[in-house]
Amino acid sequence: MFPIGLSIASSVCAVPAVVMLATFRRARVTLRPLNEPIVLPATQMVRLVRRECARIDRNGLTCALAVFNLPSGRSRRANAEIALAAMRERARLTDVVGWLDDATLCAFLTDSTLEGAKAFADSVRDALKERIPSLTASIHNYDGKWAAIAGSPHAPEPVPALAMSA
Repeated sequence: MFPIGLSIASSVCAVPAVVMLATFRRARVTLRPLNEPIVLPATQMVRLVRRECARIDRNGLTCALAVFNLPSGRSRRANAEIALAAMRERARLTDVVGWLDDATLCAFLTDSTLEGAKAFADSVRDALKERIPSLTASIHNYDGKWAAIAGSPHAPEPVPALAMSA
């Protein structure tokens, strides 16, 4: 008699728990799609890059930074939105898109090869060549110190906000 009573009691208690669990799962809210990278403001972006550089110094890895300089003018904000959309479409889940300063966007490419970083920058520039023809880009590599690898003749070397890297 005791095993039957325990079985009935456990099934009676288990049903509300399952219903309550299903209710909580349904109420879960996703803040943004997983494949849509956020855009960090300059202070957070520089802090993230410095932290990752310190990690690279410890572990002996490399990273790349694709830097895009927005052309000056009254449409800089509109150009920034267009460029950010193109960067976010091409960024991997591990990449971080953000600002370095008021006129400079960047994508921190974790564990990226130079070919991958160049492909990312070229892809963004190709997508924007008609809408923002004067967008300049450069690629920087970090393996203990920052080095400019490729870019337009007007690109900054080294990245001013990161000149005193980790």
